[in-house]
Amino acid sequence: MNKRFKTLLWGLLAMFVLIQLFRPARNTGNDQSHHISTQYPVSGEVEAILKPACYDCHSNYTE
Repeated sequence: MNKRFKTLLWGLLAMFVLIQLFRPARNTGNDQSHHISTQYPVSGEVEAILKPACYDCHSNYTE
C-alpha cells in the first residue's frame, strides 16, 4: 500500500470512531394530533393489530 492510501484509511477510521461519540437527541415527543385514531375512525381490533405491527417505525413510541 502506498502512503497516501494508508493515510486515507487511517483518516476514515478516525472519522468513524469520532462519529460514534456523537448521539442524536432522543425523540421524546408525544404528539397525539397525528395519531391514526384521531385522523380516521379505527376499531379497537384494528388498533390492536397496528400497535405491534407498525408503531415501532411509524410513531413516536419507538423503543
